[in-house]
Amino acid sequence: MRKALASILLFLLFFTMASFADDKTTVWIDTDLAQDDWLALTYLVQQPEIDIKAITIAGDGVNDCGHGLVQLKYFLKMMHRMDIPFACGAEKPLQGNNQFPPLWRHQAFNFYNVKNLSPVRAVKNSAAKLINQILLAAQPPVTLIELAPMTNAAEFYLQQPELFKQKVRVIYFTGGAFDRYTDVGKLLPNTQNFVASWNAFIDPEALNVILTQAKPAFFAFIPENVTRPLDSTLLEISHIIGTQTHKSNKLDFVQQMLKSEKKDLYIADEVTALAALHPKLCKWAGDRVVVLTQPSIRAGQTLFSCRGAASVRCKRLPPNIFVTHFWEGLTQVAESSHK
Repeated sequence: MRKALASILLFLLFFTMASFADDKTTVWIDTDLAQDDWLALTYLVQQPEIDIKAITIAGDGVNDCGHGLVQLKYFLKMMHRMDIPFACGAEKPLQGNNQFPPLWRHQAFNFYNVKNLSPVRAVKNSAAKLINQILLAAQPPVTLIELAPMTNAAEFYLQQPELFKQKVRVIYFTGGAFDRYTDVGKLLPNTQNFVASWNAFIDPEALNVILTQAKPAFFAFIPENVTRPLDSTLLEISHIIGTQTHKSNKLDFVQQMLKSEKKDLYIADEVTALAALHPKLCKWAGDRVVVLTQPSIRAGQTLFSCRGAASVRCKRLPPNIFVTHFWEGLTQVAESSHK
């Protein structure tokens, strides 16, 4: 049954990708602007095969709206991509009050020591207005590259369910932890939660809403099972950048991000970015998945269940394949720009 589901979903996924081979794929990126998000964004905003209609910030993620908005504006100017509109969403999850570790948030507020930027006053719920604008104007399907807790997507779905269902057909989500322990409970001991991935833990109800109510045609998990074994590849990429004689501002930015987290490098959103553009690089499996929203020690846990929502998950992406393709994308950043 699982193999049959995988075959159907993957056939439809690759058929959809092939049908748009001659056109740019319409993309909405949702991010919380953590260290791995910045590397993923550096890769994504320079890829010619996608048309990024908007970047929204999850205010309940690692970063917040006040800091995130000014940092993202700086970044888009540096990347010559001020044509991309951006906005920030709610700073609280749909359910509960879970937050990322205070140290992670402090580092994000300080922009990982890249540049000292003063936070701005954010316009409340501006993300919902921007999402509404871009979805009304976009031709389906729209691909959501979800690098953060799913609060922005779920809140908009609850406000405009028909518009969301009509336009957002494909979602790649950084998250899920299948049959493995996670470090949430280690870094937040009071939670005693060792089974949820971070983005699912912050807002499990939002993830549940998208899976069980929005029911996109394709929902792809990029789980910790595949991302955590790739953490060490960032050291290899950092070394490659260090050997470059002439580095662009963009590669300098990437190197600064890598140095800022050299003691505890996480790779996650970079894998999601690569998988969204090149899904054939992953080995995929089709599953039916449920997301637990309670009790708190299991909130955000993803489980296989015959009653769950249809989805696919990346089971494996070889380290050498990741390094080669991600580095090619960063090299493209150094050699080209979108005006």
